[in-house]
Amino acid sequence: MPDGAEVSRAERETWLGGMTLVADAAQRKIRFVPDAEAETGPRLPVGKVLGSAFGGGRSYEFAGPLLDRCNESEFNWVMDEVPNAVRSARVVVTTLERASLAGAREAFAHICRAGQPISEEDFEAALAWQPGRP
Repeated sequence: MPDGAEVSRAERETWLGGMTLVADAAQRKIRFVPDAEAETGPRLPVGKVLGSAFGGGRSYEFAGPLLDRCNESEFNWVMDEVPNAVRSARVVVTTLERASLAGAREAFAHICRAGQPISEEDFEAALAWQPGRP
């Protein structure tokens, strides 16, 4: 984890704001939970899973404790499906230049209708990242 000096305020609020992105095997979802719940039950921080799966210099020291907290099917989902989801994810980068906020919003909404829809709440959160937004 960075010490916070090199991240923006919005990044700090999202990634270092008391919530941890976890692989929740019971729900078969990747989601945010309070830091204190990140390694309870069948949950494991995504960073640990991916760091180990992609050879980030980490070991699988979490494997035994995780297996103690979940069943074999849940454990296998964390170890197999979470890294596979990252490996197979499509990443699209769209650059809008000289667009007004309204024009950018319209383009973004069009892209989301054609691809993976997002909620209005997620859209507003994405806009909140824009520096200088009133």
